Amino acid sequence: MGTYLSLLIHKRPRECVSSDSSIADDCSASDAAPFSPSSLSCLLLSLRYRCASPDRIGSEVCRYIAEDGAMRRTYGCHAHIYETDTADESHGVALAWRVDEFAAPLSALSLLSLCRVANSCRKKTLVTTPNGEAVVLAYTAVL
Repeated sequence: MGTYLSLLIHKRPRECVSSDSSIADDCSASDAAPFSPSSLSCLLLSLRYRCASPDRIGSEVCRYIAEDGAMRRTYGCHAHIYETDTADESHGVALAWRVDEFAAPLSALSLLSLCRVANSCRKKTLVTTPNGEAVVLAYTAVL
């Protein structure tokens, strides 16, 4: 019995800072969003693949983010990531957790636990860092 974790590293190409325009104007990937995205959504929507299969490098990691209370109760994560423009078009592909600068560092066991939660939902794990980078982990348990 063993565990395989595969890593795809992502980095946002630009800062998501609102000046005179709203965050929704700067960072929204979908005009269908009924509200201004949070700073986490803004970060996630700006992520691009940096290390992946050649056809995915530079492409968007996600196009729609669900962050509501029902999603948090269902999955226990900060956000649910979709590769489509709306949640109605497909199932989410990843569960996202934000690690901010004031949080204690994640231990390997904590990270593995997050991966197991996502795997039980047939999803990947995305963990963000305070400097705007993120790591996508795909967990597979081998018997």
